[in-house]
Amino acid sequence: MDYIAHPLLKLSLDDGAVAHDEQLRALLKSAGAWRDSELVLEEFCLPHGGELTVRADLVVTGAALTGFEIKAGKDKMTRLPAQAEAYGAVCGFANVATVPAHVNNVTASVPGWWGVWVASGLRGELAMRCVRAARPNPVRDPVRLARMLWRDEAIAKLTALGLGKGTARKSREALAQRLAQALSVDEIDVLVQACLRQRRKRQPAVAARPPVVEMPRYEMLPRRYLVPPVWQPPVVRQRQPLGPSPILRF
Repeated sequence: MDYIAHPLLKLSLDDGAVAHDEQLRALLKSAGAWRDSELVLEEFCLPHGGELTVRADLVVTGAALTGFEIKAGKDKMTRLPAQAEAYGAVCGFANVATVPAHVNNVTASVPGWWGVWVASGLRGELAMRCVRAARPNPVRDPVRLARMLWRDEAIAKLTALGLGKGTARKSREALAQRLAQALSVDEIDVLVQACLRQRRKRQPAVAARPPVVEMPRYEMLPRRYLVPPVWQPPVVRQRQPLGPSPILRF
């Protein structure tokens, strides 16, 4: 097991403040792990086993595609080996953000080139600190990296390279293999990042949400509102007299 010894791991930490994914995600975003100008994609699908089944918590564009996997205090490590394999196939750099209690279990499940970020309570304030810097990934798969392209993106690049003949009926897998033969893994990485940055402009416009109508809260009204302000007795119609009774003569 690849143990990590670092002074930050011995600091006291409020476990309740780093128990959930969203708490560590917020710390990581405030840690300066990437530049503000870089594109950050959350819950991004990565190629795995022929299907897009593994979701990366954060994928950041930059010098190379960089992934961040978050393992909070209440997260389990059962899926981490499969996730590490998916990150390793396409990311130039990969990192895991976790808590001190999970550090050694996490590092035992990821390759040694992964970076490790740990939540700490330095000076009474929560922060995310890097205890092991990420190194370049030596095992990227160019075919799986090219599979991240949309079909029209791959065809456009092959056409620009003069290899567009017969691509109209090719599957995405066949297009990815042809790109892997024509380009290096670094060139495919640059292409994928360029396409990811352009996709935001190609997404359909989000329809405006209907205005939220706030319903008034029903409150118990005072009893005086339940009766008329001035009570009036019901109107009783008096019967009109029929006049003098007729005199009967015998």
